[in-house]
This record gives sequence, C-alpha cells and structure tokens, in this order.
Amino acid sequence: MEDFMALIALRVLTALIGLSLITIGIGWWIQPEQIADILNVSLIFGEDKSAQIAHSASFFISSGAIILWGAIVSEEKLLLAGALLIAMVIPGRFFSSLMHGGVWTPNEVIIETIIVCILLITAKIVHWRANQAILD
Repeated sequence: MEDFMALIALRVLTALIGLSLITIGIGWWIQPEQIADILNVSLIFGEDKSAQIAHSASFFISSGAIILWGAIVSEEKLLLAGALLIAMVIPGRFFSSLMHGGVWTPNEVIIETIIVCILLITAKIVHWRANQAILD
C-alpha cells in the first residue's frame, strides 16, 4: 500500500511538472515578454523573435504534454522521453556558455536536474510496479 501511495504522489508531482511546462509554453504564445522575464532571458527582435517564441513554446508544450500524459497513463517510456528532452537542455547550456559566449546558469541547471531525477524515479517506480502487477 505504501508503494502505491508513493507512486501516486510521484505521478501527481510529475503531472504538475508537465502542466507547469505546458503553461510556460502557452505563455510564450500569449505573453512572451512576461515569460522571458520569469525565465530571465532576453527577447530577441525581428524575425528571430518569431523563431524564439515558436521554438520555445514548442519545446515547453511538447515536453510538458509528454510528461503529463506519461504521468496520467503511468507510461515509463513517455516519462523517459520527457526526461531526455529536459536533460538535453543541460549540455546545451554548457556548450552555449563554454563555446559561444553564453552565460552559465547553474540555478537553471539545478532545477532541470531535479526535474530529470523526479522523472527518472517516477519512470523506474512505474516500471517496477508494472512488473509487480504481472507477477501478482
């Protein structure tokens, strides 16, 4: 019973992460200036602004939807896919700062790492629970 409650709590936390990402993505469409301020990024001007808004919204909405759906249906592969999407931001930040003059943002990396860990733990427990169900 305790394992089941832990899984429910992790799935709810994971779903909230997914919903938060979707909300940020929709915010990029509706109020990009406010979202840029919240995320502490500069809004680009001209044609590049369209690409920044479109790509940022796409990333947040897509990764959030994958994570949310993975939490709802308790699907390990979706949770792993969401973890991979978020995890790949970390080397992007590293290479941007190391090779292209970007600013290193350790606070964001810490948050992304925590999210990835939550997703990986949830995926592992979902997998373990599915295997337990087969054995029962």
